[in-house]
Amino acid sequence: MSELQIGLLAIGVLVVVGVFAYNKWQERKLRLDADMKLKSSHDDVLLRESAPAPAAETATFTSAACEAADAIPAERIEPGIQARVQTSADAPRAASLNESLDFIVAIEAGPGIEGAAMIGAASGPLRAFSKPVRLEGYNERAALWERLVDRERYAILRAGIQLTDRRGPVGADELTDFGAALQTIAAGLGVLARVPDPGEAARRAADIDRFCRDADILIAIGVVGGQGAPLAGTRIRGLAEAAGFLLEDDGRFRRRDEHGRVVFELASLDAQPFKADTMRSLSATGITLELDVPRAPGGIRTFEQFRDLIRHFTQGLEGQMVDDNRKPLSPAAFDQIRGQIEAVHKAMEARGLAAGSADTLRLFA
Repeated sequence: MSELQIGLLAIGVLVVVGVFAYNKWQERKLRLDADMKLKSSHDDVLLRESAPAPAAETATFTSAACEAADAIPAERIEPGIQARVQTSADAPRAASLNESLDFIVAIEAGPGIEGAAMIGAASGPLRAFSKPVRLEGYNERAALWERLVDRERYAILRAGIQLTDRRGPVGADELTDFGAALQTIAAGLGVLARVPDPGEAARRAADIDRFCRDADILIAIGVVGGQGAPLAGTRIRGLAEAAGFLLEDDGRFRRRDEHGRVVFELASLDAQPFKADTMRSLSATGITLELDVPRAPGGIRTFEQFRDLIRHFTQGLEGQMVDDNRKPLSPAAFDQIRGQIEAVHKAMEARGLAAGSADTLRLFA
């Protein structure tokens, strides 16, 4: 066989191998693309039809709020959370992006790209956005989405920005900027970013935010001393610790569940933080027990525990229950509050948002 024939044969083999590899890559890309569209790890819960949750008059749910439960909250909580790109260094590998809660940009990386390369290219540009940003990749071996791992190679990735939180919804302009930033990052890496319609996502963000506003209820009930008598810090601490509360660094007592989620909070009515080294000498005007309805796990059973706890503190301190205006609160008010809480939980569950779940916690952050 001549050298020419050998060369032609080698070229033919390379062409056949190349065509086969290309077809396999196309097949894999189409399969993963379909999986991303049709098999999201989360149900499209926020697009279901459901009755609106009742709104509270203010972020603090008191007896007055029971009488004006149809009013829109006058003020939103501003926690001042700084958004950052969550990567394998600071988050578990489990995926968390949800097509109902996030604006998701799909990224096609052909033969694949290491997680570290994507993290390195994206972490700087994506820190400028007002809402949390997450990067995920499709792990073919495990057949699931996961947070990016440095040395793992991904042929399909996605980046998402959360549509709303307690600071309000993301706007269309920011969504457009997010998509443009991902396209720039992708071009620099030699991969392709597919950006969905920012306008449609902005409308979805506004809808989710309206629902969250209505469901965002904080129950806060105080206990003051009888006839204006001060409350001793030692008794407050003793009752709190007996009920499973621990004093944390910010000066609030909290009771958490086995997963570390906050269930109840206890603070001073004087707006001064409790301090471990001054509890013995402390005399407080009163205390306030708080239940963040969407964030606290356990549903209506948690409210019943809240009711029992406020009675526990009232009796133990020989005090009186008051609302946030320090007006006496009738025990009958708990029945009214319970009805409102049940309605909120029902509306949340209709959208697939259980109180205290991972998706709910990030919406109400």
